[in-house]
Amino acid sequence: MFYERLLRRTSLYKQYFKTEEGTELLKDLAEAFGAYKTSFVPGDSHQTAFNEGLRQAYSYIIGKVNGNEEIIRRAIQQENESAQLRSALMGEHNGSN
Repeated sequence: MFYERLLRRTSLYKQYFKTEEGTELLKDLAEAFGAYKTSFVPGDSHQTAFNEGLRQAYSYIIGKVNGNEEIIRRAIQQENESAQLRSALMGEHNGSN
């Protein structure tokens, strides 16, 4: 269930941000969140932390846009196979009583 939601969200981010409008918006977000400049402010740890928080928000979005859907699909498959194995083992266990 977790991986299905992750795959859906990743697909939505890609679907929107890979468009011309989405790319334009990403450029605006990069500038607004200081994605490509240092977050460090000498002598001001609070402003540095705030700036880094902005950069992390942009990094989160970019991570979703560039997320590898194949890795998520493989995780879903492994999760399903594990569930099937557990179910089969539980069936054997319950049948032996």
